[in-house]
Amino acid sequence: MTNVRIPDEMLESVVFVFRSEDAARATSADGATGFVVEIQAPLRPAGTRYVVTCQHVVQDKDVYVRFNARDRRGLIVHCISQRHWHAHPNGDDISVALVDADLYSSTVRAIPWPNGVATRKAVRSWNVGIGDDVFMLGRFLAHSAALRNQPIARFGHIAMMPDEPVHDGRGLKVEAYLVEMLSRSGFSGSPVVVHMPAGSYRGDGRMIPFYQQNFTLLGMDVGHKELRPGEHTGMSIVTPAWKIHEALENAGVSGVL
Repeated sequence: MTNVRIPDEMLESVVFVFRSEDAARATSADGATGFVVEIQAPLRPAGTRYVVTCQHVVQDKDVYVRFNARDRRGLIVHCISQRHWHAHPNGDDISVALVDADLYSSTVRAIPWPNGVATRKAVRSWNVGIGDDVFMLGRFLAHSAALRNQPIARFGHIAMMPDEPVHDGRGLKVEAYLVEMLSRSGFSGSPVVVHMPAGSYRGDGRMIPFYQQNFTLLGMDVGHKELRPGEHTGMSIVTPAWKIHEALENAGVSGVL
């Protein structure tokens, strides 16, 4: 992968998800990852934000989401009850929840939606495909950071486009990318970003300008692909951004794609 400095706003969009407030404050060796998106639409209040994570992370329970304070001086732990999560209408492993407005000024930045997102149209326009560089930002369970959320980055490449369904970790057929990038416990719900560096050839006669590089949310890590139980293939399953949008629509978001 081309050397890349990941933008701070992407790092700061990441949140960690825990089963209890004590676990969140003590950085328990369980839990998962999520990220925050900000809806950009004429009919939505400015700054409307949602937390995005996997449905299997929040299903049938209240969870505690740990945000970085914007002043870089600490953490904010916020409980989101199970009734406030909105699952994907067709059973994809996605869930979204509205972020309380009183957290906006004091917590993390957000990924702009849809401008920072690999929609179907954007994928076609930029000719996103096999071999493109990607990275994901998630929770490393072996590092117990108690003062700040410190997501780590894992890097890889798109190995398969979501042209045919694949079986996810629940055994269900889903529309997903396969990405050659190792996913581990704690990374469920991690944002996966496709990086198109300055000067890169897009395979269709176009190049990214030398004064520009492109970071776009490809989707979300929902687990890894196994040949059989316990035998990791090195492939991560990434639900496309447009499937996340379907979950947002199920939560009442409309008119942004």
